[in-house]
Amino acid sequence: MLLAGSVQAGDLGQASDKLCSKIKQCTYSQLENDASITPEMREMLNNMVAAMCYEVLAHLDSAAFGQNDELEHAATECVVSMAELNCSAIESGDAHTPACARYEALAEKYEPHQ
Repeated sequence: MLLAGSVQAGDLGQASDKLCSKIKQCTYSQLENDASITPEMREMLNNMVAAMCYEVLAHLDSAAFGQNDELEHAATECVVSMAELNCSAIESGDAHTPACARYEALAEKYEPHQ
C-alpha cells in the first residue's frame, strides 16, 4: 500500500493502476445492481470503462513530468489519495482530496502563462 509520506519517484504508475482498479470496482458494482442492463450493454460498458482507465493512465506516466520530481511526487500523492476514497465519493464526483489540491496548486506554478 502506498502512503502519502512514502511516495517515491516511479510509484505513479502503480498508484494509477490502483486508482483504475478502484474505478472499475465501483463501476462494476453499480452495473451488477442494475437489472435493466442487458449482458450486451454490460460488456460494452465494461469495455468503455477499461478503455477510459487506460487512456487516463497513458497521460499519467512518469515521462509526462520530465525531470520534475516535485510535480510527479505531488501527482502520485493525489492519485494515491483518490484510490483510497470510497465508491460513493468517486461516483458523486466528490473525489477532490487535500493531496489533489496541493498537486493542482503546484501544477499551476509550472503551467506556461499566456
